[in-house]
Amino acid sequence: MEISNPQTLDHIIGANGNVLRVKIMNIGPWDMVSSASLVITHGLTFADIIMVGGYVLSDTGLTAFPLYTNAGGSASPDWDLDVDNWSAFSIILMRRAGGIFDGVNFNDAVMNRGRVIIWYTE
Repeated sequence: MEISNPQTLDHIIGANGNVLRVKIMNIGPWDMVSSASLVITHGLTFADIIMVGGYVLSDTGLTAFPLYTNAGGSASPDWDLDVDNWSAFSIILMRRAGGIFDGVNFNDAVMNRGRVIIWYTE
C-alpha cells in the first residue's frame, strides 16, 4: 500500500492498483425534528462507492454524533441515526422517531448539520 502525499492524504493506492479516494461533503441545513430524513446528492458513480459514514452536529455545534451505515429502510432500532442507503445519485440519512435526534437540540434549520464522508475507488 502506498500513501500519496501523507500531509493531505489525497489518496491511497492498494496492492491491486485501485486508488481509494475520500470525498467529504457538508450535510447542509437539516431541522431533524421537522424531517426524519435527508437526501444528499453525491455526484459519484455508484459502483465506485465503498462505504459512507460521517457525523451530525447538535444545534450548538459542540457535540458530534457518528453516522452508521444501515441497509434497512428506516433508522436502525439500535441507532437513532444512520446512513439508510445510497444509490447512483444520492445518500439518504435517517433519524429514528422519538430518538435523541428528534428533539430541541437538533431543530436548527440554518446551520450545517455535519459532514458525510464517502470512500470510493477510481
